[in-house]
Amino acid sequence: MYSQMNYQRTKIACYLGFVTQAITANFTPLLFVLFHRQYGIPLASLALVPAVFYIVQMSVDFLCARFANLNYRRSIILSEITSAAGLIGLTFVPDLCPNPLVGLLLCVAVYAVGSGLIEVLCSPIIEACPFPDKEATMSLLHSFYCWGAVGVILGSTLFFHCFGVENWRSAGQSCRSITSIISAPARSNPSSAKARAKA
Repeated sequence: MYSQMNYQRTKIACYLGFVTQAITANFTPLLFVLFHRQYGIPLASLALVPAVFYIVQMSVDFLCARFANLNYRRSIILSEITSAAGLIGLTFVPDLCPNPLVGLLLCVAVYAVGSGLIEVLCSPIIEACPFPDKEATMSLLHSFYCWGAVGVILGSTLFFHCFGVENWRSAGQSCRSITSIISAPARSNPSSAKARAKA
C-alpha cells in the first residue's frame, strides 16, 4: 500500500510536470505586445521567442535520447528548477541587458531546457510504473498539457484584466511559485520509480 501511494505521487508529479511545460510554452507569447511597447522590440524580432524555445527544447530531446543512463529523479527535478529560473529571469534579466531581446531569449532558452526534459522524461516514468490501466494513464498525462495551456491563458487574462498588464511581473512570479509547488512531489518521489524507468 505504501509503495502504491508513492507511485501515485510519481504520477501526480508527472501530470503537474506537463502543466509546467504548458506554462513555459504559453506564458511569454501573451506578453509580446507589452514587450514591444515596453522594450521597443519589433514584433518581427519577438518571433524569435517561440523559435528559440522549440529549437532548444528539441535539442534537449535529441541529447537526452543519446544518454540511456539518465538519473530520472534528478533530471525531472532539474527540469522544474530550470523552468522556474527562466520564468523568474523574465522579470528582471531583460532590464539588465543592453539589448532586452537578448535577455529575453536567454530566459526562454533556460526554461526551454526544463520543457525539453519534461517532454522526454515524464512519459517513460509513467510507462515504467505499475499502473493497472496504463493506456488511460498515459492519455491523461498528455491531456494535462492542454489543461495547463488553458489555465495559464485564462489565468493570465483574468490577472491582466483585474490588475493591468503592466503588473505582468507579478503574474510571472505566480507562475514561478506554481512551478515550485509542482516540483515538490518530484523531490519526494521514491527512487524505485526512477529505477524502474531506467530498466
